[in-house]
Amino acid sequence: MRYLIEYFVQFRKFIGRRIYYLLILTTLIGFAEGIGVTLFLPVLQNGFKDDKLSRALGFVLDALHLKYSFVLILAFILFFFILRGTFILFYAWYFGTIAANLIIDLRRDFLDKIFKADYVYILKKELGYINNTIVREIACVVDAFSTYSSVINYTIYGLVYVGLTMLLNVYVSTAVITVGVVLAILMRRLNLLINKASLDASLTYGKFHSILIQALSKLKYLKATLSEIKISKIINRENTRLGNIQFKLSFLASLSKEIMEIVVIFIVVGLLFYYVVIFKKDISEVIFLAFLFLQVARQMLSIQTAYRKFLASRGSIETFNNFLRELDENEEKFNLGGAIPDFENEILLRGVSMIFPNGKKALDDVNIIVKPRFMVALVGHSGSGKSTIANMVTGILKPTSGEVFFGGTNYGDLNLKALREKIGYVTQEDVIFNASIKDNITLWDENVDADRLRSIIEMSHITRFVDGLKQKEDEILGDNGLDISGGQRQRVTIARELYKEAKILILDEATSSLDSKSEKAIYENMKRYKGEKTMLVIAHRLSTIKNADYIYVFDEGRIVEEGAYEELVRKTGEFKKMIDDQRLMETEATTAGSKTRNAG
Repeated sequence: MRYLIEYFVQFRKFIGRRIYYLLILTTLIGFAEGIGVTLFLPVLQNGFKDDKLSRALGFVLDALHLKYSFVLILAFILFFFILRGTFILFYAWYFGTIAANLIIDLRRDFLDKIFKADYVYILKKELGYINNTIVREIACVVDAFSTYSSVINYTIYGLVYVGLTMLLNVYVSTAVITVGVVLAILMRRLNLLINKASLDASLTYGKFHSILIQALSKLKYLKATLSEIKISKIINRENTRLGNIQFKLSFLASLSKEIMEIVVIFIVVGLLFYYVVIFKKDISEVIFLAFLFLQVARQMLSIQTAYRKFLASRGSIETFNNFLRELDENEEKFNLGGAIPDFENEILLRGVSMIFPNGKKALDDVNIIVKPRFMVALVGHSGSGKSTIANMVTGILKPTSGEVFFGGTNYGDLNLKALREKIGYVTQEDVIFNASIKDNITLWDENVDADRLRSIIEMSHITRFVDGLKQKEDEILGDNGLDISGGQRQRVTIARELYKEAKILILDEATSSLDSKSEKAIYENMKRYKGEKTMLVIAHRLSTIKNADYIYVFDEGRIVEEGAYEELVRKTGEFKKMIDDQRLMETEATTAGSKTRNAG
């Protein structure tokens, strides 16, 4: 009962006052069915006898100034069952509409909360866990609403039949109801076991889905290195555990159902023996009473079945609610009423340090100035904190200590929506959607400027690639762009950020997958933006940042050098060493290539 009240409040929050309309419809169905069934009693008795139910029917007919006739009773029976059928059809339509809208609303609201959540919080969540919640858990929440509604419906129908049996014979009805209450208490232990198994199933589904997503996303590597055998063992282990939990749920459900059915048969047989053999009662009244008890028992069985299904989905409700609560607690504050950033001002990072939740220190007392319309480059070994700086500029990461300012305004006081609308960000990971090249570049812009799109394609050095496709810009790129090369993916990503017309352009290893010729062509084309956009460039090939206005050299989360390109080369410090190392590697690669060609 506690769960029924608790989740009534939950579903009331989901669908609003419509839950009361469903209750009204269910009650109307129950009363229409109850009256229709009651009218069979005078048909069986060939008139009204001296019992409360018959007297009640006779009183209604007298109030309507009608006399009993067999045809009249049949007409009333037909009317009430047609009425019942009409109510049921309307209920099915109304409930279907609510359920369909519920799954749409829950997924929309959940995704909205995901996009509004703090980035560091999302980093701690596994992709498979999030995906499982969107695909499975929300569907299970809607199923839980459906089974919960069934519990309420069968309860109302059962109460109608209990009322009829009480009118027919209050003593026998009270005895049978008492047995039913005792049985419900005994079944509570089984329901608790089903509830626990449901929670285990929900958690295991999330873990299984997470591992499966990871395996499928890394399929190329796993197949190429024959590593799928090891991860298959982990997947199969979780799959087996999931299967065992499903068996437990199924067995407990069957056990509960069979116990209830056996008890019901005992009650009906005992009722017939008591009335016919011991008290020699009229068989017509006994048959009708037995029918009513069978209806009560049928509703009780239906309640138990629906309640078990509800408990089996309760784990999903708990998982979903916990996730929603976490998302609300970790919602990022966009500060929509905050200061609008002036992109003619500089960005200042003063004394910033960053420690991630896993304890890794990414930055240590870093000071950086990014002047407006300047190209500022960040260089250093992998893991030295460069990308963390880029993420702080976008505002998705907040420093553990220190402050970030935009034109003297602290980032905490900025309107982050207005800031990010004007940021273009080419990340290390190629962001490719399963959509056309045009949609990948314009992000489904409904008013695409064809000439401008073509100009961006040329600037991103993908003209030959696009023109070689059958459907040109309308060619669909596969999931994550796996059907095109890494260089092509990277160039499409660059094109997207150039199309955006951002005020701040962040390029994080934006050309790492390109050959030197393509890389040089892109940077030559992007020279037009120097002095027009504020550019933050993280580069692996140092030759690409010769035109940078200022360079910061990172090592283990700290800035070890800073200055213009030529100035840093003359210092013969860390930057000069990095340049010399790259030249040596390029020379060795060229020599090796020459030897290979000569040998051929």
